[in-house]
Amino acid sequence: MPEKITYLYLDDNDKVTRDGDVELFNTISKDVEIKTDYPSSWKQRSKSIFTDLNHYDGIIIDWELTNQSQAAKEGSHEAEDVDFSAESLAEHLRVNAAKKNVKDIPIIICSADKNKAFSNLKNRELTRRDIFDLTYIKNDLFVKHVSESERQLFNLAIVYKLLQQSAFDVKAALDLSADELDFLDIRFLDTLEKISTTNTTHDLVYFLLQEFLLPEGLLINEQIVAARLGVDIEKSGDSWNKIKEVLVEEQICYKGLLSIGWSTYWSFKLVKWWNAISDKDLRTTSASTRVQVLNEKYGTTLIPAEKIKFCSSDEFWTVCKGTRRPLDPINGFIIGDYTSNPWLEVEYVSAYAELEKEDPNAWRISAIERVRFEKFKSKIVKND
Repeated sequence: MPEKITYLYLDDNDKVTRDGDVELFNTISKDVEIKTDYPSSWKQRSKSIFTDLNHYDGIIIDWELTNQSQAAKEGSHEAEDVDFSAESLAEHLRVNAAKKNVKDIPIIICSADKNKAFSNLKNRELTRRDIFDLTYIKNDLFVKHVSESERQLFNLAIVYKLLQQSAFDVKAALDLSADELDFLDIRFLDTLEKISTTNTTHDLVYFLLQEFLLPEGLLINEQIVAARLGVDIEKSGDSWNKIKEVLVEEQICYKGLLSIGWSTYWSFKLVKWWNAISDKDLRTTSASTRVQVLNEKYGTTLIPAEKIKFCSSDEFWTVCKGTRRPLDPINGFIIGDYTSNPWLEVEYVSAYAELEKEDPNAWRISAIERVRFEKFKSKIVKND
């Protein structure tokens, strides 16, 4: 990693708490440093933020800016009461970046509590969420997952800089050859090209994150790779690590923009690799057979994943939204609505997870699936 990245963290807690929040992160992190400040008034901050950006590569903002105590203002020059929201400041920066008045930067929002309102923000239920690149729970960001959040903050800042310094090239951005691009949905490529030429850096980064890297579709995460290979990750131990090494050697891992912060795999490359080592159809083969093929080919002792309660098939292809365990979509129920882009997969939840969920707002079965679920539920109750 070639350079030190610095983020400004605006939080209305007192200075001791603010600095304490980031102390562990700064102690552990080698490539990212976070400096804190009190937000102050809109009059002050909306002007000073432009100067601030000369010294920072990104900004992290506390979601609820309500503390106006003297203790909170300590350490800030002539601080005034906070009279604006995180959304207001973020939009101010995005608008001015679009006008080329300031450089475009990553803007992160975080909160100390998993309250309902912030949960809705994380679930993309607030209309202005797309002004932020990422949302974090503070404890996850600064304490529990420092290594992961460091990679993500670093990679975000580097990609923002790269995109503003050089012309966008789709093959370089995705690290694919011209022939490999033919395996991708043309609608994805068309949208990507359009955003790269007509929108802001933030729009492009946001698209890559939210419509390409994070959801299941052209790219898939480790859990879904394991599901498609029929593997129980925890029970397989070092054997699963050996298979991951194989996937790296076979260049199935995504190595394009933002791949330092987020580890994903090409869906089409996984299928091509499987077809090269087996004549069995990956999608319609049982988990135990998939694992047998891998164990015989690579000398591993992988353990097949087991079906979730109430499921009948082990021809796994995705993971259950609730349990995060392998699931055949035929045994799942679609959640959410059909509002995603056509190159993305829909999400599924198992009947077991739906029946056992503690948070009623965690997900919602799609309207077209509710009747089917109620019939299935009645059948389970009757059998019990």
